[in-house]
Amino acid sequence: PPPPSPPPPSPPPPGVPLAVFGNSTTGNATSCSAGGRCSLDAALDVVGAAEARGQPVIIHLDSALYVLDDAPVIFDWQTSASEIRIFGSAGTILRSHQKDVSLFVVRAGAPLVTMEGLTFNNQIHVDGGTLFLRSCNFVNSTSEFGGALRISEGLLDARSVNVEASSARFG
Repeated sequence: PPPPSPPPPSPPPPGVPLAVFGNSTTGNATSCSAGGRCSLDAALDVVGAAEARGQPVIIHLDSALYVLDDAPVIFDWQTSASEIRIFGSAGTILRSHQKDVSLFVVRAGAPLVTMEGLTFNNQIHVDGGTLFLRSCNFVNSTSEFGGALRISEGLLDARSVNVEASSARFG
């Protein structure tokens, strides 16, 4: 008789859902747990944390202005999450304290990064990784190189993305 069939593959691990409600201290602002409320900076810290290793991290942003204190946020081979998904509600805006700084840098070795329903006031830089943008806007993004989006290497898949009043000194 033929040998028995191998068992079916295991399903992917469940995502680590994180809810961010404004830049307020609603919930615990300095740390995040699955299903908990926290600041955006704390939620972004989870993607590099040991508890996210091998799991997708899903960040849901409430309609608000979010100012990233530690921009640029870098996704690379040291990022623990297997995938990063950031979803915004209508009116979700992300910016840095500094005008000409990238908000996010997606480097080689980074997990798949998907951003949807967000408005950015700073650049995103793809430098070897893969970034999916869905229904996003870049408004008043300025930088030395690339304006709203800078693609050095890697893959950008952008659908329903608008760029308004954005500029670069070079490129």
